[in-house]
Amino acid sequence: MLMKKFFFSLMVCLFALTQVHAQRTVSGKVTDDTGETLPGVNVVIKGTTTGTTTDLDGNYRLQVNDGDILIYSFVGFEAQEINAGTRSVIDVTMGGATELQEVVVVGYGESTTKKLTGSIDKVDAKKFEQVPLPSFDNILQGNVAGLNVQGTSGMPGGATNVRLRGIGSINAGSAPLYVLDGVPINVGDLSRDQQTANALASLNPNDIENVTVLKDASAAAIYGSRAANGVIIITTKKGKPGQTKFTLRVQQGVSERRDDPFDVMNSAQFTEYMREAVVNAGGNPDDAGSASTYYPIAPDTVDTPWLDLAFQDGSLKSYELSASGGDDKTRFFISGSFLDQEGIAVQTQLERFTSRFNIDHSATEKLTFGVNLTIANAKQNGRYGAGTSFGDPIYGGMYLSPLYRIYATQEQIDNGEDRGTGFNFNTPGFSNHNHVATQALSSNVANTFRTTGKVYLNYDLLEGLTFNQSVGLDMVRINEDSWTSQNHPDGVNDGGFVTAVSTFNRDYVITSTLNYNTSFNDVHNITVLAGNEFQSANRESIDVTANNFPSDKLRTINSGAENFGYGAFGTEWSIWGIFSRVNYNFDERYFVDVSVRRDGSSRFGANNRFATFYSVGAGWNIVDESFFNVSFVDQLKLRGSWGTSGNQSIDNFASRGLYQFGSYDGQSVSFPSQLDNPDLTWEQSQQVDIGIDYSLFQGRLNGSIDYYNKETTDMLLEVPISRTTGFEELDQNLGTMVNKGWEFTLSSVNLQMGDFSWATDFNISVNDNEITSLPEGADIPDGNNIQRVGESVNSWYMPVYAGVNPANGAPLWYDEDGNVVTAYGQADRQIVGNPVANVLSGLTNTFQYKGLSLSAFLFLSHGNDVYRSVSRFINSDGSRFGRNQSTEQLRRWQQPGDITDVPIIKQGNTDGGNNASTRQIHDGSFLRLRNVTVAYNLPANMASKMKLTSVRIYAQGQNVKTWTKYPGLDPEVGIDGVDFGLYPQPRSYTVGIDIGF
Repeated sequence: MLMKKFFFSLMVCLFALTQVHAQRTVSGKVTDDTGETLPGVNVVIKGTTTGTTTDLDGNYRLQVNDGDILIYSFVGFEAQEINAGTRSVIDVTMGGATELQEVVVVGYGESTTKKLTGSIDKVDAKKFEQVPLPSFDNILQGNVAGLNVQGTSGMPGGATNVRLRGIGSINAGSAPLYVLDGVPINVGDLSRDQQTANALASLNPNDIENVTVLKDASAAAIYGSRAANGVIIITTKKGKPGQTKFTLRVQQGVSERRDDPFDVMNSAQFTEYMREAVVNAGGNPDDAGSASTYYPIAPDTVDTPWLDLAFQDGSLKSYELSASGGDDKTRFFISGSFLDQEGIAVQTQLERFTSRFNIDHSATEKLTFGVNLTIANAKQNGRYGAGTSFGDPIYGGMYLSPLYRIYATQEQIDNGEDRGTGFNFNTPGFSNHNHVATQALSSNVANTFRTTGKVYLNYDLLEGLTFNQSVGLDMVRINEDSWTSQNHPDGVNDGGFVTAVSTFNRDYVITSTLNYNTSFNDVHNITVLAGNEFQSANRESIDVTANNFPSDKLRTINSGAENFGYGAFGTEWSIWGIFSRVNYNFDERYFVDVSVRRDGSSRFGANNRFATFYSVGAGWNIVDESFFNVSFVDQLKLRGSWGTSGNQSIDNFASRGLYQFGSYDGQSVSFPSQLDNPDLTWEQSQQVDIGIDYSLFQGRLNGSIDYYNKETTDMLLEVPISRTTGFEELDQNLGTMVNKGWEFTLSSVNLQMGDFSWATDFNISVNDNEITSLPEGADIPDGNNIQRVGESVNSWYMPVYAGVNPANGAPLWYDEDGNVVTAYGQADRQIVGNPVANVLSGLTNTFQYKGLSLSAFLFLSHGNDVYRSVSRFINSDGSRFGRNQSTEQLRRWQQPGDITDVPIIKQGNTDGGNNASTRQIHDGSFLRLRNVTVAYNLPANMASKMKLTSVRIYAQGQNVKTWTKYPGLDPEVGIDGVDFGLYPQPRSYTVGIDIGF
């Protein structure tokens, strides 16, 4: 590379010596690294004031002398210097901004990374585009240090758990606040009848320009009462002045179940297992006179692979067209997309239509207004039974006996036992379920219509003083319809039934701000923000169930003979706040930021409805000091912050005394259902953050290091109270908890040789969670979890499994003194693990040669323990007699001297070996090859011959390989750490093409 540059420079110099230094015209086009033209780029001859700017199509013309140096600069991009030589045409591609000059979105405004005093991570559009996932929060996994993203289900459109810097609360919500183009939006599962749904699946990831994650108090405190768990700001794409640019994206792919180690028994294994269990219980499996113990050798003709039948090869189809452009007055970005994703479990699918309209108009030099609007409609097909019915494909696939047929015999058909369907319902012990029949005889569909957007107005009142007014709306309507045939085992006694649920969520927010910028003496720079915001939200839902349908072809509520179930509810809340932020910097070397916000929420008690939150941050750009002269250090900034924020994620009426209404003896009656607490107030988070940002070796090595300590106080807890009150618990502000840890990010250009480059992005975070106080210091047990001072939140709390007695195959446990005991009741419950990972990491390597690129992304989750509760039933040691079992039971104890961890099996086993203990606790750590992408960008001259501006062809794999010791279907089970046969994350392969014109 250096030699090539040397010869090129030498040739230019030699040629220049032979030329007359006459003035001439240079022209060209300036584009960004995606091929988009850039209007308004400054092109200046170095050392002079002579220059020009590019027009709407990125073109420029400038009079130069031979050998002039041209400087190309544009906000948000790295400036370039190019020797004009004797060339008459110079086209320039401008790369991204320098690490510490990059523009980032912050609360109610923008800044640059150089000026930040808080801890903020930014994920740009390249991370979101073309990834075959319906929800962008899945794409954040491993791309932001300290952000724990765990899928709770691999079902298309399934919910995701997101936690930032640990679990921030015990009983209140721990999810971050999401803000879309300035509008706080609903996230999570808003459905009522689906097993899992993700409200964020209604947003097309390809519409996103970038996502900014506000981590510490200095960055997030401006959002006050909703920022204790961090803030995720989503900014969608906007139009740029210039020729209208169209982008067409087409993607298709397939998906499959990963190569997990889990399997269930076939008919031969199951028969041997059942016969052995009968014998060990003192029975005779060949005694035909005893139906409960009769298990003859199974015929080879019946071996139904129920679990395999629960899965299928999934598919994905995605089509999208977008247009962007405009002029100096009006800019626009418009897109439309269609996604059809069929899951790897039968009866699961997501169809989604989205459209986006972002329009900005400059009416005058002072007045700008616009609208950001997304409209989406999604149809989600879910599994029957929501994971707890034998009719559910995965649940039933684990348990149904392989000795049962799928389809009815001719004798059963002749007798009418198939109810005219052709299916076998003779599955005693399984409520006559057959999950293959369930697919044909039931449906569970949710249709979600969502509109999210805002209208805004900006007006420059005075020089440096701008007024902004915006009104935002997030409206979600979900209609869920489930149908169960009159021939279905669950519907046969009711003549079939249909349930319809309609839920409406409406949030609106009104925000008014004043922003003032001024500088004086060329070194003092001040920005002042003041604002007022009101948000109101309501949720209404109604449901009704009808039965006794005359035909399976009639599936609407009004076709049922009677309504035997109905209900409705409505709820709402509101919040009002005023806020201010002052940013000061001296010569862009020393920075101080101060923010304050006072919020009032309808959720809290009358005595403590309002609270004030504040923060202060400071930064020092050391590299700009005269005494600092280290040649390889390009940027070096030390920053620190401290502040408070709040959490109001509780029930809307948690502070109120409530009454419940019903009937008694034909009369309407009411009675108290909840005690009031007028002193209930905000759960508060106080956080300290110290960080370093750096850039070395001319930008080839960039990164940051952060240490944080976040203390949660006045935790919103359900505290047990005396039953003499008539109640068992009361919401109160008691207890404290601490999350502290380290975060490291690193981006490097490892190799740059000619047209070949190798770059790496790496991040890792370590978090330590500890409960530091509880009411009266007492433990709070909660099923198999416990809250205890000095331990992590939601620690696993159960007996320690000691294995199997080699002499008789009986299960063993330990008591609290470490003694081996032979009865489950003698074992003491102990803290045995933590459901939340404490180490998270992401590693991306990108290799590029000319237009060809290869990238590989690895994600690591380490340090959590999964409670595999499903193991209690599929490794039941005979206590769940008649139900299929995991092949793990094949290593069971069978004779004295056997060394194993699986006890003796007995019909109706009551030894307690499958009771909750560390036998079901497993290391949930995993390393996953999350994404591999191979892409080729067609050369610009070839694309132009086809009248196109760009062509990108790619192939990629998602969840290609997983390394884990976890024995279940998937180690990624969600933040609660419980696996009850969850839908696994699919492995997918897709190909696609992006065309610009």
